[in-house]
Amino acid sequence: MSEAQHIADALEGMLVNPETGWFAVFPDTVACLTAEQAAKEPAKGFNSVWKVVNHMTYWQEYFLRRMTDDKFDPKSMGEDWLAIPDPKDDIAWQAAMKKVIDTNKQLVKFTGSLSDKELDQPLKEGKPRRYQYLLGLLSHNSYHICEIITIRHMQGLWMEKT
Repeated sequence: MSEAQHIADALEGMLVNPETGWFAVFPDTVACLTAEQAAKEPAKGFNSVWKVVNHMTYWQEYFLRRMTDDKFDPKSMGEDWLAIPDPKDDIAWQAAMKKVIDTNKQLVKFTGSLSDKELDQPLKEGKPRRYQYLLGLLSHNSYHICEIITIRHMQGLWMEKT
């Protein structure tokens, strides 16, 4: 397996596949949350689960577009901490959860298709290499999965297994 395929496997496994790791994956951390629960901020200065989910999607989309579109303008994506449209809209909440997973699938597919040479190339001259951004994204997703668990616990919405 190539290094790009290893990173793609980790991007998928650490977000959605419970059989590739030993800690909670994204679907488990958001399971059984209503839109209202996901939209609630547990305390002043904290984000809601829903905002964290939108943030995770944003950065996956950002790096996917950055790596696949030479004319990508980061300003076209807007803010990375999006406001929640309607905290009682369960359909929008379901869509937000699905979007983070769908975006991850696209990123995994793209990453797995890279050659080792492409993986080692910087996005732009003087910038980090692709693999460095992707490894950073692995850490970013893992951090925010843990944040979701913490927010749930702060709200008394304990998970069966964490």
